[in-house]
Amino acid sequence: MTNRTRIAAAAVLVFASAGSIYGETITGRVVNQSGKSMHGVMVSAFDKGHRKIVSVFTQADGSYVIDGLRAVKHNLRARLMGQQDEWQDNVKAGSSDIRFRMKPATGDDLQDQRPASSGFSMLKFDNLRDKLNFKMMCSYCHQVGTVGFRSPEKPVDWETMLRRMDGFGGL
Repeated sequence: MTNRTRIAAAAVLVFASAGSIYGETITGRVVNQSGKSMHGVMVSAFDKGHRKIVSVFTQADGSYVIDGLRAVKHNLRARLMGQQDEWQDNVKAGSSDIRFRMKPATGDDLQDQRPASSGFSMLKFDNLRDKLNFKMMCSYCHQVGTVGFRSPEKPVDWETMLRRMDGFGGL
């Protein structure tokens, strides 16, 4: 046996044994309130011991398979924009048929899911140059559309903010 063959055989053994260390799976299905399968839901397994998160997306039939997990308990979360997060805690690796029933998010819970950029498209500008200038000078730093920007401010607060931005060279 040549050195090359020995090294190749050793490498195969190392990789084969490493695969069995993190070879556990968790499987299940995600449905909506009426029991209909939900496609595209992100299901995440949280491994607190290693501070690691593994995420997958559900298939058209609502099924998911999270593989490559350590043989420990995980907290699972199902998440989709427009829906409330659903949790299953202390799920053993190797478990199957872990089901989530999603419920629509409403009110503040729904508003909090909006990405910061969602408000930018609602702003009206007289010309493209002003729009691009605002985008470059303001929205690269400020998360236009977040709750803070959607909340009314008092004139004194605006004066303070504008003075501060002017000091930073943003005006």
